[in-house]
Amino acid sequence: MAAETIMIVEDEILIAMEIQRKLKNLGYTVTDVVSSGEEAVQTAGTAQPDLVLMDIKLAGEMDGVEAAKRIHDRYDIPIVYLTAHTDEKTLQRAKLAQPFGYLVKPFSEVELRTTIEVSLYKHLQERKSKDTAACFTKALEVIGGAVIVTDENGLIRHMNSLAETLTGWNYAEAVGLHLSDVYLIKDRTSGAFLPDFFDELAREGFAPLHPGYVLVARNKAEIAIEQDVLPLENPDGHVNAVTFCFREAPQGGLDSRDWLSRAANLHLAAGLCESDGALVEAESFLQRALELLEKNLGGDHPKVARSLEELADIRKKLGKTQDARLLETRAARIRSGRVPVSAEERE
Repeated sequence: MAAETIMIVEDEILIAMEIQRKLKNLGYTVTDVVSSGEEAVQTAGTAQPDLVLMDIKLAGEMDGVEAAKRIHDRYDIPIVYLTAHTDEKTLQRAKLAQPFGYLVKPFSEVELRTTIEVSLYKHLQERKSKDTAACFTKALEVIGGAVIVTDENGLIRHMNSLAETLTGWNYAEAVGLHLSDVYLIKDRTSGAFLPDFFDELAREGFAPLHPGYVLVARNKAEIAIEQDVLPLENPDGHVNAVTFCFREAPQGGLDSRDWLSRAANLHLAAGLCESDGALVEAESFLQRALELLEKNLGGDHPKVARSLEELADIRKKLGKTQDARLLETRAARIRSGRVPVSAEERE
């Protein structure tokens, strides 16, 4: 039996009953059957179904396209349109609400199941991609690095503000382009460009990078950088996203701040563990990252405060309320300039 829950939005009662029957035959749970756009938006917020089957032509002031747009924007619930209207104007309006599927009435149970399963899968992958990008960005902001996230083919899916600054490309322009169009790299020693940088990394299994790269920005400025490549794999070992973490190399040499890369990687690992619900592992990674930052930056640096707050958040989720409060107190003291923090407080 399928565990997914479905909400039906259809103003013709006989058609709604027939769709409900088909869904039950397929093993889905129907949470609600509603007949207006206004009711659909309200019910979606309370019922939180896994998917909404939305008729485009609804009676009342709000049609299915507008209702679908509001549900998608507010609740991030995937929408599959149901309609007997397939004219170009209707299709173009429907696309604005970013539907995950489109069924033309009448449709069979096989068509219904296929569309629902594909839509749920696409939504799951989209959500994972968003969660991954948010995780990497959050972790890199703690350390202060630039980040670009691509899919398995090297197409850019996300970049943070520092990556925009260093490359000279803004987010809106870069998303959808290949990494090689935005992240132009050359070897610092030979001066040779690496046009197939992503493909070479993929062939080598995204092995750790050696130092010695220069980023050529959009305005042709050259910036010596340190960088890490972090592939994200499915449980079956298939890479579905690759993150490029980079920062300007310090004056003293490319390898003089290896601790920064290690701290960044520890924060990234903690974020991934947290998103998977592995809070104990996330706590361990954050504790190690905090120790690295304290050792190299001192106990009163703002980056240490950020790391303390991250660790406090995890400890709250683990039920370690008192420990979390102590960490938050330390972070607050650092931010207010009331330092140094005593050794006892650090423990």
